[in-house]
Amino acid sequence: MGEMEKLREKQRRRRQKRTVRILILSPLIALVFVAGLSFLTQIETVVVRNFSHYDTTQICSTLPFSVGDSLFSVDRDKLADQIAVSNPYVKRATVEYSFPDRVEISLTPATVCFALRYQEIQVEDSSSSPAPPSAEPKPSVLLLDEDFKVLEAVDAVPNHVLFVDGMDIMSYEMGRILSAEDNIQVSIVHDLIEKLKERDLYQYVSRIDLNKKYRITVQIHDVITVNFGNSENFAQKVNALVHILSENDVTVPAEISVRNYSEGRYSRLPDPVTDSSSEDASASSSTNSDRDVGETEDYGTPSDVEN
Repeated sequence: MGEMEKLREKQRRRRQKRTVRILILSPLIALVFVAGLSFLTQIETVVVRNFSHYDTTQICSTLPFSVGDSLFSVDRDKLADQIAVSNPYVKRATVEYSFPDRVEISLTPATVCFALRYQEIQVEDSSSSPAPPSAEPKPSVLLLDEDFKVLEAVDAVPNHVLFVDGMDIMSYEMGRILSAEDNIQVSIVHDLIEKLKERDLYQYVSRIDLNKKYRITVQIHDVITVNFGNSENFAQKVNALVHILSENDVTVPAEISVRNYSEGRYSRLPDPVTDSSSEDASASSSTNSDRDVGETEDYGTPSDVEN
């Protein structure tokens, strides 16, 4: 073996030894680095920008970490979801790091938009004995935000909250959004509300009734009942409704049918206050509406119904 070959062999062995040392030391170096980083990023301050109705102390008491833990032990997305679920009236939580030792949490409040009655579905099991009746009745009304997130279970529908009647709730979880897969009527209500919002009618709606599959009704201005028929063509039906409302006094009790949106129908109803007597009804007819009680008018397709 020549001198050059011996030199190359010696250099190759040195490289092998150096590689072995690096492989041995790398985990140790990484461990020391992580330990040092964890020490330098220990949480010292937690800031909560709380715009919800929960007490900030209450929010902090549910956090899965403590002062002194490493900043990197906090999974921001998981923590944000946990806060919003554990505190239903928090619509959204955002979690940010502020290096080296600060966690900042911002809370956006949820607002009650809907109320709906529910009945717990019991699945019978012949192999087990029936469960004893509950001593106290459970709350029968769910309060939801605009995204159908379940905020609270109460005993009665609050005033000035849109009431959705006839919605069959198969399952729900407090603090979670109702699943459209498990509760098919969620998508129906969502679609109807979106179309009402597009035509600036949603703010006047006080009740949605889904008790009859082919007679979905909406109460507007507390005195007008609108029959939408089934859940198809909500956009065209709402357009027809806007046209009919524009031609009539919205303060007078009435029934409107847009189930056939190309042939809408308006029927004035007796007013329990102004139509208490035939004489009053005559006066009311001339002052409150151009239509007589019980009079019905059919409407053809307005120009914007098909749009």
